[in-house]
Amino acid sequence: MSNATNPYQPPESEILPESGTRDAWFDGDILVVRKGGRLPTHSCLRCGAPSTRTSRRKLSWYPPFTFLAFVLLPVIGLWAFAIFVVVGLILTRSGRLEFGYCGRCRTRQRVLVTSGLAILFGGAAWAASMIEQGGNETLAFWVFGLSFAGALITIWGRRPLSIQRITSDQMRFRRVPKSVLTPGE
Repeated sequence: MSNATNPYQPPESEILPESGTRDAWFDGDILVVRKGGRLPTHSCLRCGAPSTRTSRRKLSWYPPFTFLAFVLLPVIGLWAFAIFVVVGLILTRSGRLEFGYCGRCRTRQRVLVTSGLAILFGGAAWAASMIEQGGNETLAFWVFGLSFAGALITIWGRRPLSIQRITSDQMRFRRVPKSVLTPGE
């Protein structure tokens, strides 16, 4: 009996299910990567251009309320802040991801990290010298506080992509070009 006329033969399909056999797929505009899975490294994760380098990084996701604790610190007090931070650290999820980078995005990352570190350490040194020389302590406090903008620039520049959420079995990312999963585009 030929396969074309067998009514009991299961259908043949090249379509892979959304989960179970692939390590990465798109759920609308969200890139979903299975924890422990591999992402193709043929194109840049930021812009979609052909990659010139691969990188492996540990990524972490923090519950949004932990950032609220930093904003509310003067209002909620130090003990409540400590409780927020401890609970946030317990609920933090992380995973490792290997991905491709193009030369332009890698250079952009280096510039952001270097300039952020320069602002952080330069501002802290300037504020310390102002206090040591008996200058305006209020201005020194604000300069020191603004130097933490350098730390934020460094953290933002080092992060390869926007993490939506990391769960126990998958990582979800926003603003990733579709060409990351389709070679040759």
